[in-house]
Amino acid sequence: MCYVAGFVSIDCGSTKAYTDEVTGIKYVPDTNYIDSGQSKNIAASYNGGSLETHLGTVRSFPDGVRNCYTIRHNVNTVNGTRFLIRARFMYGNYDSMNQVPEFDLYMGVNLWTSVKLDNASSVTTVEMIYVTRLKVMSVCLVNKGSGTAFISALETRILDDDAYGIEYNGYLNLVTRANMAPGSEKTYRFPDDIYDRIWAPKEWSNGVRYISTNETININNMYDPPQSVMNTAVIASTSFGIVDQSFDTDEDSSQQYYTYMHLSELQKLAQNQTREFNIYLDSNYFYKGPFQPHYLSVTSLYSLNIHSTTRYNFSITASENSTLPPMLNAYEIYTYNQMPQLATNEQDIEAMRAIKSSYGGGKIWQGDPCAPQDYSWEGLACSFKEFDPPKIIGLNLSSSNLKGQISASISDLKSLESL
Repeated sequence: MCYVAGFVSIDCGSTKAYTDEVTGIKYVPDTNYIDSGQSKNIAASYNGGSLETHLGTVRSFPDGVRNCYTIRHNVNTVNGTRFLIRARFMYGNYDSMNQVPEFDLYMGVNLWTSVKLDNASSVTTVEMIYVTRLKVMSVCLVNKGSGTAFISALETRILDDDAYGIEYNGYLNLVTRANMAPGSEKTYRFPDDIYDRIWAPKEWSNGVRYISTNETININNMYDPPQSVMNTAVIASTSFGIVDQSFDTDEDSSQQYYTYMHLSELQKLAQNQTREFNIYLDSNYFYKGPFQPHYLSVTSLYSLNIHSTTRYNFSITASENSTLPPMLNAYEIYTYNQMPQLATNEQDIEAMRAIKSSYGGGKIWQGDPCAPQDYSWEGLACSFKEFDPPKIIGLNLSSSNLKGQISASISDLKSLESL
């Protein structure tokens, strides 16, 4: 089995560990990460062919409003570590109800996204880039009255500390990550990508053509796009052609976008040839001034200004000095989202986890003890003050039917006023 430092790969609902045949990554059952829910197999009619192994089982949550996975990495991580977090969902009629549910997904105490599936066979993948605030990470599924929440797989990957510039109070939610290669090409992830990002081939309409090289490309930046992705590119069919992409957004005009473009010249240019182009986001410069890609060397450009719009559009056009058409190797587009809700005081969290372990309150105590306020643990009273993490001020063990000797960890609840 392939163990990769910084990777946690959970096959939700599975009963055994295994190595994925394509990626070589070790997947483990979820029993060490959650103590609620039910393990289910998808219907046999949906589990066949080339279906990925981790989509064959799910963990569903018919009981409780909020159910949370708790992940503590077995490598040294500190506050400020950047993670890629990916959750995958395939309904597969696991409950024989033929009713695709809709539910919410939380990262800790903040809403990540609403999970919506098109049909029983569709696979929904959501992915974020997140900067840790706490030693322990919680991913929570919240039922909202539109069917039972479930999950197929949960994956976390540690990224370079300098990549994807975000702070503690926000995260990047993936919109698309595209490899400029014909649709017949494969999708790349680990081991091609050391961070296990998923790069899907991008089909373009008329007006462009694909180029490629077998030469080794110098990947010399913090984003580390894989060789197999950077070895291909799309270029405009003519010197004055345009490489562009646009789509309507699902969000209002306040939605903020971060865009990353990865570029490398794949053709050895003659002395009288120049490839130089401008990149625009709508009618604004994405990158100040004309850009010339370096031969067999990667440059990653990102949006200097946060972009807000109801329709997203970028275009790459040749400069006045260019003799060759514009090009693009790969790109990533994310939305930037705030995380306004603060987690409970960290000392209180650790104390309550120890108390939970002492009394076995796993099925009723999930995720953050106090936040969000609507999902505070049963038997707790919390104080909520603006700009300060919530603190536990009251603990009623009898209301939660928890019995036994008083846990010594209760003394670690420094703001406790009543017991």
